[in-house]
Amino acid sequence: MEKKSLFFFFLIILFFSCKVEEPFIVEDMSITESKLKATLINFPENIQNKILSDNTNFLNSIKPLLKNSSDLFLFCDKQNYTFPQNYRAKDLVYLKDYKDFSINRNNLQISKVAIPSLLEMVKSAKKDNTNILISSAFRSYEYQYKIFYRDVKKDGFEEAKKWIAFPGTSQHQLGTSIDFGSIEPEYEFTKAGKWLLENASKFGWSLSFPKDEESLTGYSYECWHFRYITKEGCKLQKEYFSNYQYYFLKYMSENYYLLKASIMD
Repeated sequence: MEKKSLFFFFLIILFFSCKVEEPFIVEDMSITESKLKATLINFPENIQNKILSDNTNFLNSIKPLLKNSSDLFLFCDKQNYTFPQNYRAKDLVYLKDYKDFSINRNNLQISKVAIPSLLEMVKSAKKDNTNILISSAFRSYEYQYKIFYRDVKKDGFEEAKKWIAFPGTSQHQLGTSIDFGSIEPEYEFTKAGKWLLENASKFGWSLSFPKDEESLTGYSYECWHFRYITKEGCKLQKEYFSNYQYYFLKYMSENYYLLKASIMD
């Protein structure tokens, strides 16, 4: 009887000491299903379900994005995510130095990383007899401060914040966002506005503030404001994040370093 008790005792110890390791979803990334679930806790259920039900393709699709700088996916909004005042966009270049761009001011700059895709896009539009005017690009913290309080003085604080980002929360500070055309709601109905809404994502440019989503983005609809997130980023946004830049960038910004560190050479 005593021997049987000892036998079962050792079996119990053996059972609890044998740790069953959860397998990785893809071979070259140390991401398990539990770890992937943990990255999605603060996202809508439909996005969680889409990613978890297609987790292998999701991780394989996200890997190429991790070759880019994390700056390309920095998330900012009016409430919780802001840039430090001394944040500076990297590798800024003047658009006037490129003959293919149609610009309304000679001092417009964007980050060099966005130039190839922007050139490809405007050349494609020209083939469709459409001219894409670039009206605003990189803005420093100081310049954003100036235009925000200019509008506050003109329209009041509540109205100004619907259209103009508070200093330290503007995508323009990243150097990878552009305002096209007239920067007016009517731009949506112009030839160029329609072309961009239909084609910009093919070149890696994502509409930042879509229609009827002010409660999510904090901004009124801006048919003219696009941000470069790469072609792969636009595809991932559409397939797994309900085509909302807001959720895609929030996910990438929160999980970029975890995902990048998980890649096994």
